Amino acid sequence: MRLCINPLLISEMSSGQKRVGCLKELLEKTFIVFFLIASSWKAECTRHSPLYDCLCGKLKPSKIVFPGDSTFPLATLTYNLAIKHNATGIVYPSAPDDVAEAVKCASRFGVPLVARSGGHSYASFSSSSGSLIIDVTNFKEFSFSSNHVGEVDEAVKIGAGLRFVDGFLFCPFFARNTQTSLHTTRLGDLELALQPHERALAHGGCPYIGVSGHASCGGFGVGSRMWGLFLDQVLQLEVVTANGTILTTSEKAYPDLFFAMRGAGSSFGIITSLTLRTHAAPRKVIQFEISYRLQDPKTTAAVLHHFQSWALHLAPPRLSIGWSVDLTPQPQYHYSRKRELVWRLRGSYFGNSGRLKRMLKELTDGFNISPEEETTQHFNWLKSVEARARHATLSSSGINPSNNNATYYAKSHIIRECDLLRYEDWLEFTIKIYSIIFTGRFSPKFSGFLELDLIGGSYEGQPTGVKHFSSSTSSFGPRDALLLFQIGGYGPNDTDKSHLEGMMALKKWAQLLYENVGGGQKEMTGYNCYIDSEFSAERAHREYFGAVKTEKLKEMKLDWDPKGLFHNPHTFSI
Repeated sequence: MRLCINPLLISEMSSGQKRVGCLKELLEKTFIVFFLIASSWKAECTRHSPLYDCLCGKLKPSKIVFPGDSTFPLATLTYNLAIKHNATGIVYPSAPDDVAEAVKCASRFGVPLVARSGGHSYASFSSSSGSLIIDVTNFKEFSFSSNHVGEVDEAVKIGAGLRFVDGFLFCPFFARNTQTSLHTTRLGDLELALQPHERALAHGGCPYIGVSGHASCGGFGVGSRMWGLFLDQVLQLEVVTANGTILTTSEKAYPDLFFAMRGAGSSFGIITSLTLRTHAAPRKVIQFEISYRLQDPKTTAAVLHHFQSWALHLAPPRLSIGWSVDLTPQPQYHYSRKRELVWRLRGSYFGNSGRLKRMLKELTDGFNISPEEETTQHFNWLKSVEARARHATLSSSGINPSNNNATYYAKSHIIRECDLLRYEDWLEFTIKIYSIIFTGRFSPKFSGFLELDLIGGSYEGQPTGVKHFSSSTSSFGPRDALLLFQIGGYGPNDTDKSHLEGMMALKKWAQLLYENVGGGQKEMTGYNCYIDSEFSAERAHREYFGAVKTEKLKEMKLDWDPKGLFHNPHTFSI
């Protein structure tokens, strides 16, 4: 069969009739090709369910993954392998309009929705049984302009699918009235590309976490005592609501939705982009670690009680500081008199070493115990980012973060300034720690951990960290938080009986420590980003938001999502 080329180029054809005939043949064959493509697409759109047909009619089939597709098992694999869900399907939109169409299809067939950015929810809430997952990882916009949002300078707009590398989001500083857009999968790549430009954002400390999920729950990390939570830096959000409308929200536009999305976002919409206020990146970064080998609960309780008192008013905002301790059971010490835990005081300081040395001396002199080891490291900005990423390469080339799944469970507890722990409370807590660790109560396959971070406080009469922002600015709960506990552990990625028994013991162990530090006794004593999979919705609302904000968010849910389309086990109900 001969190929009929463009008739306009057939100058050698002597007959107009030949040109007309060739054009007719070309149109006929073009019609046949389009007919075959359309027929094939229609066939693809009728092999799953009415929901799939609706989605397929609006989106390209390559953007949709359903049961039966070869990629479905891997696409629905949760980061936390201890908690798995059976999702209905996944949509990978490329534009806000795609998200809107997917939302309308789900609403039409009564299928609940969850958003997935990084997919690192502690409770695997970026998936949910029976739900359609809207995966926003294709939204990788990065644009910067010093006058991007009216009166606010140095603001950056990012797509909801961007992910973090430990510690900070490193943003460029371009000339006024300029913008640039980059399409990159990992923020480490972005930091490398923008190394000469010195802007920064505070956020949490896990590699590859997604920005939209982070903004939806809180986002505490290095730099937060200077600049607040990640959600505190959000100036506006582009959100797809339950009726499929695309809205730009801010303190001035749809302020109630803006309030709800920053703290309880999973109940109210799907974020497609964020505009954030950036800050001048600190030029000097000192990272430090001081190790103490503590052998008894009384000494440990005295150290922690002193740390709490100091943190209340004496820690400057340029200091990020906290404790970590390995709580892996050590049954080998059961018959030994040597029972000690290594408590590590770690942090970063954005300033000169002399000031840091004096400050740490004032703190540690009150411990009345000598450290076992002290280390400090000085970095330029890029090297400090690499160090916080445990010296992993910042380039994502050749790295597949989906292989970094884990099996774990964790709980959080916040010590608020209105409810500080007495020495006796700390002693009860540390007695329980030493009792559990040195009696080997669960499988040695599992490793436990405890982290205690300073997230608030005041300095020279001024609030720092989460306390710096009013409770009315977002739905985030405990603005008077001083210290943040994270208690939990990891296990092997097995599925045998011993694994299940080990996970049950791990949860019991974490619960005991949680209760002994005062967990569950009062409202707003939990951190929503460290979400507890064992909580009921009612318990989660009480601990993360408190009674007043819970009632307000329930009323907003009725306004913005009356059908309860956005749903996971902790979302607000009608």
